[in-house]
Amino acid sequence: MVSPAYCHRLDIAYSLDGNELVIEAWMGRDEPTAGAEVTLLSEDGEVIHQDKMDEQGIYRAALPQQSPFNIRVFAGRGHQNELQVTQDDLTALRASSQEASLENGDAAHVHSAANSTYAGSTAQNQLGQPVKIIIGFIFITSLMAAWFAYRADQRLRAIEKRLDHFES
Repeated sequence: MVSPAYCHRLDIAYSLDGNELVIEAWMGRDEPTAGAEVTLLSEDGEVIHQDKMDEQGIYRAALPQQSPFNIRVFAGRGHQNELQVTQDDLTALRASSQEASLENGDAAHVHSAANSTYAGSTAQNQLGQPVKIIIGFIFITSLMAAWFAYRADQRLRAIEKRLDHFES
């Protein structure tokens, strides 16, 4: 079985630390996106704030007053993702952060986006396990058919060689 490779996948997660927005981004196998460009955009597409992530792939900024807003992270060469943050998301995040801080003394709730924005990723994500199994089976069957055709061609050439030898 072969699993899909997400070579341009970039994941984003955000949380609140008081009135501060904390954004984390990583690629593939939890590789932090050190130095990635973070842009906070208004609903109209205007840049609210733009800066770079630190060495751990974390970015901290004051929470924008306007919502909804978008978080866009660009880590170069097609590694890009965008996430919309609505007022409902912020309200739910604040409520769960308050509940968590009352229960265990810290704000642990995080909202994340794991959808890449490059073309083709959604098609890969929608393939179910049965479809992957069928595709794998078809691939293996076609390899076997090619091998049998090659062997049959070798045998046919050997028979033709023997017939030519008997005719002469």
